[in-house]
Amino acid sequence: MARLSKTEEWTGRLIFVAFGIYVLIGPNPDSAKLILGVPLTFGPLLESHEFRIAFKIVINRVSGRQVFQVTQSNISGSNVVGSAQEVHFHGAPQTIIQQPAVVPYVPPQPAEPDWDVDEEFTLTDDEPWRDFEFDLEDGEELTGTVEADGDVSCYVLGRASFRSFREEEDFNPYWSREGVTKTKVSFLVPGSRKYFFVVDKMGEEEDVSVSIRLVVRN
Repeated sequence: MARLSKTEEWTGRLIFVAFGIYVLIGPNPDSAKLILGVPLTFGPLLESHEFRIAFKIVINRVSGRQVFQVTQSNISGSNVVGSAQEVHFHGAPQTIIQQPAVVPYVPPQPAEPDWDVDEEFTLTDDEPWRDFEFDLEDGEELTGTVEADGDVSCYVLGRASFRSFREEEDFNPYWSREGVTKTKVSFLVPGSRKYFFVVDKMGEEEDVSVSIRLVVRN
């Protein structure tokens, strides 16, 4: 036999309830009211599972005591009326997400060049200057640094100018820095030939300690 829907069940119950109420309030004998009116009015309601749950909850609230025990299995999505005492719904445990540690950004450091010249020496009255010879091609660049604890002069000289420098005559340098204790070297080669890088202590009376680093870049 086909199962009745909720609407059909409640329609039938309400018809019986209405007839029972008519019997109770109508001009009927007391025996008829007790035998027919009461069962017809309350019987269909008590047969309803939803009505029984709601009735228990209302009695518990009015009395302030747990007269009827309402369990979790009695409550579903279609029959919850109000909220029952002693019924607890526990949420899922909270998950604490730890933020990743922030690592400060450190930019990569440039690699140290493979120096063609990396020397430390002292210029004295007996050796007042030091030279370094390079065979350079057109378009190459001679770069580096010179540091000293006294004033020095730095030159890039060709063959003829280097000869004049040694003979203490006038000379024309391709590149020069005079009277410095620290300088950067940056000489772009104008033509392919032999060049001389010279560090001179310029007649200083005291000895001068010098640190020099040079590299040829293409």
